[in-house]
Amino acid sequence: MKKIAICLILSALSCLSAKAQPSPCNDPAIMTPTCQEACIICDIDGFTGINDSPVQGVAPPGFCTFGVQNITWIAFLAGSVNLILEVEVSNCQNGIGLQIGIYESLDCQNFNLVSNCENSIPENTTATFIMNQDLIVGQYYYFVMDGDLGDICNYTVTVVEGTTLVPPLPSSGQISGPAVVCPGLSPNYSTSGQEGATIYDWTLNGNLIGSGLDVDVDWNAEGSYQLCVTAANVCDEAPPTCQTIVVASIPPTIFNESICEGDCFEVADTLLCDAGNYQFDYLTSVGCDSIVLVDLVYYPVVQTDVDINICDGDTVFIGGNPYFQTGSYEEILTTYLGCDSTVTLELTTVICEITGDIESTSTQCFGESSGSINFSVIDGTPPFTFEWEQLGGSPSGNGVLNNINEVVEIPDLPLGSYIITITDLFGNDVILLTDVTQPPLLQSNATFSNYNGYPISCNGAADGFIAVQPFGGIPPYSYLWSTDGTDSLVQNIGEGFYSVTITDFVGCQKVLAYQFFDPPPLVLAATFYDPGCDGFDTGSILVDTAYGGVKPYLFDIGQGGPKDLTIFENLFPGSYTLTLTDANGCTTDTTAILATPQIPTITTNSPIDIELGETANMQLLLNLVPDSIAWNPIPGLDCYDCETPSVMPIEDTFYPVTVWSEQGCIDMDTVLVRVTVIRNIYIPNIFSPDYDGINDVFYIFGGPEVAQIRNFQIYDRWGEQVFRAGNIQPNDPAKGWNGTFRGEPAPSGVYAWYAEIEFIDGVVGNYEGDVVIVR
Repeated sequence: MKKIAICLILSALSCLSAKAQPSPCNDPAIMTPTCQEACIICDIDGFTGINDSPVQGVAPPGFCTFGVQNITWIAFLAGSVNLILEVEVSNCQNGIGLQIGIYESLDCQNFNLVSNCENSIPENTTATFIMNQDLIVGQYYYFVMDGDLGDICNYTVTVVEGTTLVPPLPSSGQISGPAVVCPGLSPNYSTSGQEGATIYDWTLNGNLIGSGLDVDVDWNAEGSYQLCVTAANVCDEAPPTCQTIVVASIPPTIFNESICEGDCFEVADTLLCDAGNYQFDYLTSVGCDSIVLVDLVYYPVVQTDVDINICDGDTVFIGGNPYFQTGSYEEILTTYLGCDSTVTLELTTVICEITGDIESTSTQCFGESSGSINFSVIDGTPPFTFEWEQLGGSPSGNGVLNNINEVVEIPDLPLGSYIITITDLFGNDVILLTDVTQPPLLQSNATFSNYNGYPISCNGAADGFIAVQPFGGIPPYSYLWSTDGTDSLVQNIGEGFYSVTITDFVGCQKVLAYQFFDPPPLVLAATFYDPGCDGFDTGSILVDTAYGGVKPYLFDIGQGGPKDLTIFENLFPGSYTLTLTDANGCTTDTTAILATPQIPTITTNSPIDIELGETANMQLLLNLVPDSIAWNPIPGLDCYDCETPSVMPIEDTFYPVTVWSEQGCIDMDTVLVRVTVIRNIYIPNIFSPDYDGINDVFYIFGGPEVAQIRNFQIYDRWGEQVFRAGNIQPNDPAKGWNGTFRGEPAPSGVYAWYAEIEFIDGVVGNYEGDVVIVR
């Protein structure tokens, strides 16, 4: 108890008793010069290297060497009880070899050689190391090496028998210890362990409380707790084993008992033979304190001597036995308390003139003083006096009877035998005897609802029942429950305290009480993962936590019925309710919405057909508002991040585009612009430069596919050049010929022209023809 309390306070200082183990090796594994620095290789089979440490190192005591040179260490795990290793030595710089031994140590201070120690393994030889004791699976051991006389060699380790690969740890074992305890106890909990595990960490409601194969836990407060143990070794950790612990107190048990002289009352192997109040303190099977209180009353044996005179022909009954002859008799009776009562009868038969009649009425309930006797004188001479008493008991009395057939009632009598002596004034008397009986003790059995060990199926449910089966007393019976129920069965009840009062036909009562407890509440926690960019059916639900209620559990998301799965995959967007159902059919659930992923879908107006020189207006039709758009940076686009860029290509061109959503999902597509090459050139064959504003200038007309007119020349019929222009744009009258030559109007007639025209696709065309001047 004290140990755990200290650990809980100092948990931040790691007060756990587990010894520090070497850390796992990095890749590649490297041997170190000391035990304290050594790492653990999770499988030494095939381990190779060279002992070229520049540090002398520290050898274990008794290492097979004449002097430490460049000693190195590495640890490995035992995967089997028996183990044989081979070490191949090669490429020694000095041709001498290595010195090797295998040791066990848990603190790098105390060492145990578990194999042969070879003080000289020559170059190009193989040494065999056979373990001289059974190894502990999962325990680490040290492979220690030194260069013989400082030699540096290559080495390779091979496992030839057994293994140094510890299999994965399947579980953390089973927890042993009470599942139900009382506050103030510190029971021990242990795990059955797992082969290959050397580390055991214990947690209580997720908090570390100890380590090792067992732990003592202080239970200071009532409630429900989750106790878990996790088994591990340096190379692996098993899933935890958990157990729900319920902490609750037990009320005292009270006995109000009576005994007769010579009897004893037994309580838990203890005989109580004297009256008094006793207290016994016990531990229950789960270690809880249980108090038993006994209030014991002692009743002595009653001895009664009776001298009776009866008339000849009469009979006296004692304990149901008839007596009618003179003599001495002894009768052992039972009082209403159940004790022996000895009656010694001295009976004398006489001739009498008094005749009497007597009858009795039973007590109403067992153990009560509610019986009665009615008697009268049938024949005799009044007045009479009478005395009455209980045989072996204390009730008694007397009185006067004035008339024949006058009935006298003696009320409020307990169980027992009674004698009434009636005497007249003449000394004649009559003795009447009778018994007052009592009904059987009113008792009851009971049956209860049972839901896998709990009277209630679910935490907070009201589906329990209690059925009582009374016997004794005087049937029929009536019932009154603390719930106001009036049947022998009370049902649809939940956690709580319940009592029933059973009343028999004459009003005798028996009170019973019962305590019902709920199973722990179901707790469910899960992570809902939205579908991602890979598709709408990539959502999943993972159960993180599930405990309480009664195991085993089933999980359901409304698709295919309950399953024992803890992960549901390939889910589409939508609202999902994860329901946990325990062995009693109790449920709890959690609901979340898997969001629809933003996966963009591109629709384009591809292909687009244009003529050379025309502009293509590309258009993206998207299913969502994009986060960003990126067109492949091909020259000519008027924008690279919009949905409707424009471009004027000179040949068929593919334009790739990528669209991103806010969630980071993408879609890609390509727009094809197909270009039809049509070179639209129009050159008039007549013009009239008369300055009337109509057809006054001769110039070249062209479509948008024309980049420029490189050269434009006009000649008269004698071959003399009358006009020349270059690097001009089409459709520009200002750059054309106005019909003059050397400042004078050229005469009417036919002129030859030549034009060199460059198009936007780089093609240059040569054109020639005639034009007529009309004046």
